[in-house]
Amino acid sequence: SSQLTRRQTAVSWMVAGLLTGLAHLTRADGLLLFGAGGLVWLWQVKDWRGEVEKAYSFKALVLHLVIFLGGYLLVMGGWFWRTYQLIGAPMSPVGTQTIFLTSYNDLFAYGRSFDLNSYLAWGWRNILMSKLEASWLALQTFIAVTGLTVFTFFFVWAWIRLGRDEKTGRWLRPFTIYTLVLYLVMALIFTFPGQRGSLLHSSTAIWPWSMPLAVAGVDMAVDWVASRRPSWHPGQAKRLFGAVFVVIVFVVTLAVAGGQPLADVEAAVYGEVAAVLPADAVVMIGTAPDFYYHTGLRAVAVPNEPPDVLLTIAQRYGVNYLLLDADRPPILNDLYSGAAQYPYIEQVQTFDDGFVLYRFSLE
Repeated sequence: SSQLTRRQTAVSWMVAGLLTGLAHLTRADGLLLFGAGGLVWLWQVKDWRGEVEKAYSFKALVLHLVIFLGGYLLVMGGWFWRTYQLIGAPMSPVGTQTIFLTSYNDLFAYGRSFDLNSYLAWGWRNILMSKLEASWLALQTFIAVTGLTVFTFFFVWAWIRLGRDEKTGRWLRPFTIYTLVLYLVMALIFTFPGQRGSLLHSSTAIWPWSMPLAVAGVDMAVDWVASRRPSWHPGQAKRLFGAVFVVIVFVVTLAVAGGQPLADVEAAVYGEVAAVLPADAVVMIGTAPDFYYHTGLRAVAVPNEPPDVLLTIAQRYGVNYLLLDADRPPILNDLYSGAAQYPYIEQVQTFDDGFVLYRFSLE
């Protein structure tokens, strides 16, 4: 039996490594799972040191770590090797520059780099305020996304209560560690990417844990009320609240999905723009993938740079047109409003919903 348990544990570490590799292959921040796995292993070592009768030898613990790393590299190893052949490093260091952003728009900077010196030059007050704002938005994301607002209380209740239990706490430990790592890293390190979507998207990985915990929390709440009100029937109440739980999840999902009218509006405008462009046009636009999807025309993203840099990009990549809307980079406000004129950017036509089409003069 003990040998079977050891074999199952080894398999679990291998599966964890493989899934961590797939997560990293899917999203850059999937690498956080690798760090979380390392912390889970260190916690296992801590528990092992406190055991009187050791369930595992230290050699077995080291083997678990090697298996976890092996599973991860089985997925990511080829990718690392290919990247190393191309740039001389297993991973591009450019992504770490987002740690030093002072504005989210600079995620789309062109020809500029960001480092600790440029970040510190921004000033400690700005840095601290950005961390506070990011932490506040992270809390809102935790409530609204991880707990779907109405279930946050029940989810946290079950999380704390089951986490304190010796038996269930061990199973919740990976979830707890990853959740804390994710929110802290996105709020305090990758501050601006975290505020504008990275945390929102990454936190959906927590749902397979938070939603079952929310169900358990509802059961705990019903039992708590029933212990104080003898007239309550816990079985009936749990079935009722379970049905309400499912209905609310569907209502929230439909409300969020139905609140995206801009997709249809933008698609219609893109069609109108494509109708006045030549078939070989290359367009600079804020949502380049969307524009390509709806029109089939090639597109590049608008950087957070002044018009003269846009011209440099247009010349380098053969961009003919520029399409701006209300969500343009602030540095292009004067161009968009007409307050400034540039001989190499000519306004062609305006469209619904605030879209303005320009033509680059590349001669």
